[in-house]
Amino acid sequence: MWGSGTVGRASVSDLEEASLILVVGPVLDKLVAIGKSIAYNSYWSLSFYVYFSMSTAVIEIVLPSDRRELGELSLLNGDGACLAGPFVAYGKADNARAAKNGNRDRDPLIQWGDTPDGTYDVPEIVRTGENTVYVQRSYGPDAMLPIEPVDGPALQAKMNGRTGLYIHSGDLADSGGLRPTYGCVRLSDDDMRSLLEALRLWFCADDFCSIPTHGLRVLIRPPKEVEDA
Repeated sequence: MWGSGTVGRASVSDLEEASLILVVGPVLDKLVAIGKSIAYNSYWSLSFYVYFSMSTAVIEIVLPSDRRELGELSLLNGDGACLAGPFVAYGKADNARAAKNGNRDRDPLIQWGDTPDGTYDVPEIVRTGENTVYVQRSYGPDAMLPIEPVDGPALQAKMNGRTGLYIHSGDLADSGGLRPTYGCVRLSDDDMRSLLEALRLWFCADDFCSIPTHGLRVLIRPPKEVEDA
């Protein structure tokens, strides 16, 4: 029986209601499951989802908790597809400079520490190297990305006075590996150029420094296994 007005036969309105339940029910169940998944995910997964919904491109940087180890940087479009990378990235601060400035443990929440996890905007792209104040040895020959904290530990670090965070390149160490920075994310010169070129093509810009950054976001997070721990 579907209704109270007819005995032994379903009314039209009752059948419509039943059809609605059959069609909408599974959809609602799926939405509830998605909602629960988001609710149970970590801050980083939620930030990742939100930033994709707001952005035309996302630079995702995965840095290990032990910053002596290398991480990865990838450029993703708004659907999460990889446009460039992954590139080897290094988010470790220089031990000597950090200790000299009172941050012996390289605490990312204060100046001279490792690169803070969190979400960032990119206000502009700044030319580096020849005929600039940003020397090639430290910042690379092409350009760098200033990153402005907007959420997570990065924003807390900003409130503590942290400034001057960038994604840049620069000369390699004598060993051939990436050198520590004063708290930025470093790529090799070749990988930085590849990242900039991918951004230029994606945003249809004439050159690196004319890339519009209003649709570009940065997410720095720990590896997935750390998130789930």
